Amino acid sequence: VPGLESPEVDQIKQMNENVHDRVLIQAVVARSGPLVGKTVRGVGFRTKYGAAVIAVHRNGKRIQDYPGNIKLHSGDVLLLEAGSTFIAKNTDNQRHFALISEVKGKLFNFGMISF
Repeated sequence: VPGLESPEVDQIKQMNENVHDRVLIQAVVARSGPLVGKTVRGVGFRTKYGAAVIAVHRNGKRIQDYPGNIKLHSGDVLLLEAGSTFIAKNTDNQRHFALISEVKGKLFNFGMISF
């Protein structure tokens, strides 16, 4: 998106995916999965899932903190930048994510970040 730069740009650059193959993903943290109670940094999200967390939404509001510092709760909606294979690799991973979907077009609004 022209003019939009992620605060996670350094983390995104370290992903092993071609920039043209990356997509925006919404992922909902599963109710009692291994992500609950851990910070994004503590999980090692980029290494473990091949995705960078751009923002976190909780109870209808964006959490205004550096994504790496956010302690995840069940039901949190994560906005991710990931490789095009992220969904295929994690569809069966229901312990971690209750729902995963690709963000298409410019109809998505995630707090202060609009697409």
